[in-house]
Amino acid sequence: MSHAAAALDAVNKRPEVARAGIQRVMNWIAEDKLKMVVGLKLPLAQAAEAHRRMERRETVGKILLTVD
Repeated sequence: MSHAAAALDAVNKRPEVARAGIQRVMNWIAEDKLKMVVGLKLPLAQAAEAHRRMERRETVGKILLTVD
């Protein structure tokens, strides 16, 4: 089992832990202690291109797909 799969399995077994972690992150965002960086913004129709760029590690930050 991969690390990501193990993490998801743990979240499924103990959702209260996931809720607490999500709340902590949301608080950091509200307190301006954590900022998300959008590295690429594309329309949803170009999701395949966004995925290719992610695989090639051509972006830094989050990829935002917009619905226009």
